[in-house]
Amino acid sequence: MINPKDNNRFYNEAQDVLATTQPNYLGDFKLVHFLLRNFAADILTAPNIDKIEEKARTLADIFLGKDERYPHSGWNTPGQIDVYLSQQEGVDSEDSQEVIAGVLVSMITELLELGEIVHKNQLIEEQWQEAALGILHTYASKFLGMPEYGLEDVSIPISNRVKTSPFRK
Repeated sequence: MINPKDNNRFYNEAQDVLATTQPNYLGDFKLVHFLLRNFAADILTAPNIDKIEEKARTLADIFLGKDERYPHSGWNTPGQIDVYLSQQEGVDSEDSQEVIAGVLVSMITELLELGEIVHKNQLIEEQWQEAALGILHTYASKFLGMPEYGLEDVSIPISNRVKTSPFRK
């Protein structure tokens, strides 16, 4: 008897379609944006950022499809998302988790650089918030393997946007 799970392309595609209808689907822009935003807020508001590598690797495992709470397509597997992100960001590693964690650290670095500009120029929320959202949107698009969305292309409810500066003073 043939087991449909054994390398059956149609079974795998059906599983991918089924995953899109489940909560926490990793192909959903809003979920990816949410995961990245929470990661950034967690890192940037912590008293120190010593745990950044550990937290980046934990989130990398989610993006690699290793957390059952997050259904995914074949994109979120080693050899797919990591190869694409490696090419996009120039992270040179054979370790899938390390590539994704490196991209997450790059995102945090961009947000910290923005924070320095905000602090140096004493910018108010209206002056820096769109730039911070732009960085998160760019990385969410990268994690989905898609062209970058413009801020107007995806509606992120204002209640989910960063309300206060995530940058330490």
